[in-house]
Amino acid sequence: MFYLRDQNGNELNWFDDLSKSITSASSGFMKADIEEDEKEYKVTMDVPGVNKDNLEISYNKDTLVVSYKKDETKEEKKKNYVKHERFTSSYKRSFYLENGDASNIHAHLENGVLSINVAKKTKEIDNKNVITIE
Repeated sequence: MFYLRDQNGNELNWFDDLSKSITSASSGFMKADIEEDEKEYKVTMDVPGVNKDNLEISYNKDTLVVSYKKDETKEEKKKNYVKHERFTSSYKRSFYLENGDASNIHAHLENGVLSINVAKKTKEIDNKNVITIE
């Protein structure tokens, strides 16, 4: 591990902070369960610590996309130096949900769990025009 030190000999270890972020991302953030019945799809995702303002949900061409983006700035002032860090994290998950009704999707975020219900389009009754052969 490579360490930077400030003029007082204190370690400035942003590599470790970065590796913790990458590890936490691969350890289960945005894990999803998808249930299907005859009327709808139910998507449940783990998004601990996420604010709904950082989430975007879209549905287009039978694909549900859940995106997360967060920009963070951290400033720490000490006696002889100023440490100013910027961090951006983003995640995106896509799910193919055939025959979903884009006008009938509901989402709810509570206690780090995102629930999305995607209603299925109702099947249209086939109104055939019978043509008489003369």
